[in-house]
This record gives sequence, C-alpha cells and structure tokens, in this order.
Amino acid sequence: MKKIILIVLMKISFSCLAQQKIAAFSEKEILALMDKNASTLLENSKSNSVSIGIVKDGKTYTRHYGEIDKEKGNQANNNTIFEVASITKLFYRIINGSSSSGT
Repeated sequence: MKKIILIVLMKISFSCLAQQKIAAFSEKEILALMDKNASTLLENSKSNSVSIGIVKDGKTYTRHYGEIDKEKGNQANNNTIFEVASITKLFYRIINGSSSSGT
C-alpha cells in the first residue's frame, strides 16, 4: 500500500510540474527528467520497478525502470500490469482537481 501511495504522490508532483513547464522541454530533457524521477523513486522507496508515461503534442514517451521481481531479471515493459490498491478517492481528487483548473 505504501508503494502505491508513493507512486501516486510522485505522479501528482511530477504532473504538476509537467503541466506547468512541459511545453518548454525538448524530447531529450523530457527523457532525462523521467530518468531522474524514476531513479529517485527507486532509491527512496521499496519499489522494485516503476513505469512513467508522458504525452506531449500527441507524442507518447514511456520509460520502464527496475525489475518486476528482484533478482529474477524480468524487466518492466509496456505490458507490465502494476497492482493498484483501493485509492479511488485519491484518483477522483486528482481528476477533479485537474479538470477544475482548466487542464
């Protein structure tokens, strides 16, 4: 549960930054930010893997980091299914907050 909350909190903070400044970033800068944020998350949490996706001007950037199961060598990819706990209210607040701010 803590892992899920941490991932959601990181998503919220990263999306707030992204909504304000993503238009000014080049593709190389976007990928570098994704790498930096994923590295920080993996170092400071008990998460084994994380996937990040950003859509900018119709182009999708996705990156996957870490192993799904430690020491088994199976990397996260576009088909990885992450477990999500019961955090419906949090998602509602995120969506409601972003729609009311005009984004």
